[in-house]
Amino acid sequence: MRLSAPRLLLSLAAFPLWLAGCGDTPATPTGGTAGTTTASDTGGQGGAPTTTTGQAGTSTTSEGGTGGTAGTGGTAGTAGTGGQPPTGGAGGQGGTGGQGGTLTTTTTTTTGTMPVACTWGDDCGPGKYCEAPGCAAGTCVQKPVPAGLPPDPTPVCGCDSVTYWNSAVAASQGMSIAAEGPCSTPIPCGPGMSCPAGQKCNRRVEDAASCSPGSQGECWSTALSCPLEGPLGRACTNDKCELQCSLIQSQNPWFEDPTCN
Repeated sequence: MRLSAPRLLLSLAAFPLWLAGCGDTPATPTGGTAGTTTASDTGGQGGAPTTTTGQAGTSTTSEGGTGGTAGTGGTAGTAGTGGQPPTGGAGGQGGTGGQGGTLTTTTTTTTGTMPVACTWGDDCGPGKYCEAPGCAAGTCVQKPVPAGLPPDPTPVCGCDSVTYWNSAVAASQGMSIAAEGPCSTPIPCGPGMSCPAGQKCNRRVEDAASCSPGSQGECWSTALSCPLEGPLGRACTNDKCELQCSLIQSQNPWFEDPTCN
């Protein structure tokens, strides 16, 4: 079929437009990469226990741990090309704080025997006596063992008016001390006058001229056994120098002689 000149010209004008419609499909924009998040830190651990020692006992306490550091927020996402920008990543949550240490308290109480008050002359029970200086109020204490007492002669006056070799000897016999030194008003003794049970008659005289079978003295108490050394005196019976402790235990008259020591 032949076209007329006007129709031919119209067809040639529409051909480029048809070619444009046959091109490739336009590209679809791609969204950005989603943001990343960073995990939170781990909470701190409880503090180490601290031990404090007191007089009455030992107390142990534990300090609380330090909380963990908060986590770092996630990095924001990168905007996509040609598409809608993605939303940035959410920030990481803070770390959980460490839990406080458990408080533990331990108390140790030491109980002792309370001293028992007494008055001179009271019965404190077996093996004890009322230690009452000045023969007044005191406390019940244990008697020391007689063996191994100090040997030094340091006379004291007991509450029974007996002079004791020293304070340790008095304590071993359950006797409180009235005053230091020999008794000023002692219990007299001599031939026909005996001392209380367990005591000895110390028949000390002034000098050799005073020696007599009837010489009197005063009641003393010495240790069970005399020491191997100590002050000496001269016996009236044999004129020999002997330990004063032994002379008192023998209950024979004697006198002090500077030439013996």
